[in-house]
Amino acid sequence: MPASATTSEWARWIDSQSTQGLVQESMHLNAYGQQALGRCLALVHARPTGNHSCRNTAGSGASGMYLTAG
Repeated sequence: MPASATTSEWARWIDSQSTQGLVQESMHLNAYGQQALGRCLALVHARPTGNHSCRNTAGSGASGMYLTAG
């Protein structure tokens, strides 16, 4: 089965024991994570007021991103 946003990880973790930098800097989004982040930012931009959090429906890819109050 080829890689896809519905079946693949969206981020890459770097072992902080063998690299420089803080643990907080050890996660990097891949292409799927960047697509999801872009979708989240577009949703937030469409609602300029209030506090919202991005959530995702498991197994649906970036198109499953939605906002919740909070």
